[in-house]
Formats: sequence, structure tokens, C-alpha cells
Amino acid sequence: YIIYHYTASDDYSIFAHQRDTTSETPYKKAHDGLFKGIHDVGRLAKHGIVYTNTLPAFHNLEGDREWILMGQLFTSMTNPGTLRAWCTQATEFPDFGYSGLRDYGDFALLGKIPDYIHRDYERSKDHITWLSGQKMSLYNALDENILATILLYARLHREDETYHHTSEDAIKNAEWFIETTLHFFLRGILQDSYTSFHQLINIPEKDYKKWLRLSSERLLYWTEKQGTNRDCYTTDILLNEKFNPKIYPNSSGVQDQSIRSQLNIHPEIGFVNPKGEPDLGGTNRVFPLMNLVEGLALMNRRLEALDHTT
Repeated sequence: YIIYHYTASDDYSIFAHQRDTTSETPYKKAHDGLFKGIHDVGRLAKHGIVYTNTLPAFHNLEGDREWILMGQLFTSMTNPGTLRAWCTQATEFPDFGYSGLRDYGDFALLGKIPDYIHRDYERSKDHITWLSGQKMSLYNALDENILATILLYARLHREDETYHHTSEDAIKNAEWFIETTLHFFLRGILQDSYTSFHQLINIPEKDYKKWLRLSSERLLYWTEKQGTNRDCYTTDILLNEKFNPKIYPNSSGVQDQSIRSQLNIHPEIGFVNPKGEPDLGGTNRVFPLMNLVEGLALMNRRLEALDHTT
């Protein structure tokens, strides 16, 4: 048995996607809680304690994972698919609150992390060593926690009228939050050997700024409120028949009616599941925040080279 003991603050039960309506700075406690939480995710992982279920989307359903961010590590799939009910069920009861991480029982010890290589995929478990499987599961969990932090930020802010992909303030705020999230995570996992995310991934300044800008724009584009009277991806698909050319300059369009009909899109909500809840991505489509995910994948390779995870 594992026994853990901690003291909870008075705001322990308040989730980090809830604004503080009693304060003149309604987002500060939520932001601080997210930064504390992702720092501790890194710090605990340094000691082999890995959070695997910080969002309902990451919990097992009938013995099987509902959604895996880095599924290509374990399966023949190339990219993650649609994240169902992203701003309702999938993020409703997170392990991030005003006080930081919640539910200290939602972790696995390195060596016993579910590796998700148990299904009948083309890639046989026989070709992957136990240690490799654990390392892949570790980085998948770390990336999912970083993504969870960013999605909770999006849920926290999406009701703001200024939360929009054309707003320079919103883009700068999203850039700040992504960079600060990565800063606190790396502070936790690297500790005295800390280096910034930009230094760690070691790409030219111009490319880094392009990655950060595009990741922020696409985060806003796919998580902002939708509607036929708004400049949003729903309007782009249903009326303009292609994604925003500034954000997707190489978009070939969605003129084919059969393709549009498969996207399961509601004119006022955007992509929806059968219950009418907003999805992040169309049915049987690739997860739309892949620019962000690619940066996290590069971070994984750099961290593995440093071997600061255990």
C-alpha cells in the first residue's frame, strides 16, 4: 500500500478553470494554481512519481484509455484524434486547483506506469523493452499534463469577448501562458540544471517565435466561442469553405460537401459529439493543436538526452 499525507488549503476544492468572481484579478488564483501544479508534476516526475490522470479525459474507461496524446509511441496511429467534450466532461473535474495539484492518489510510480502497448496493433510489444515502454509512458504523461494545463487556461478564458484569434492581446496572453507553463514544468523536472524551453529545444530564435505564435493562434482559433455571427473556424468551414488562411496558409479548403458533412459541426457550437458538447477536432480527424504537440515532442527528445527524469 502507498500512504500519503498532506494538508489542504481552504481553496483546495476550487478547480483551476473557475475564475475568482470576488477578486479584481479573477484569473490570478487559477493561473497560480496551474503553474504550481505543473511545477510539481515535473518535480514529482524527477523522483519517479508520475501523474497520469489529471483530466477526466485521461482516465480509464472500462479498462481502456479514452484518449492518448502521444499514441504514435504505442500504436500504428500517426497522430492523436479528436478530444471529445473538451470544455465540459473532459476537463470538468481536473487535478489542478487554486492550490495546485489535487488528488494525490492519481499517480503511478515509474516502473508501473500503464504502457498502453497491450492492444493488438501492428507494433508488437515484443519489439519494445520494458524500460522503453516506461520511458514512452512517462513522456506521454508529462506532455498530457502540460496540455491539460493549457486546455484549462483555454476553458478559463474562452467566455471573454477578447479571447479571439484575431486579438493581439489574446495572442500575447496565450504566448505568455504557454511559455510560463513550460518554464514552471522545466523548473520542476530539471531543478538546479534548469534551462528554458527555447534553450532546451535548441532551435533558431526566428523558428521558436514562429512556433510559439502559431501554437497560440491555433489554441485560440480552436478553443474560442463559435457562432455564425463570429469570425471563427465554424464560419470558415461552413461559409468560407476553408480554414483561416493566415493560420492555415496551405489549407486546400473543405469545398467537398461529403467532407463537410462528416465533420459533425454545429453552426453555433462548432465540432460536437453526439451529446452536443464541444469537441476539439472533427469526428475521425486529427487533434488540431499538433503544432504545440510537435514542440512538446522535441522537448521529450532533449529531456531524454539529458536523462533528468529519474
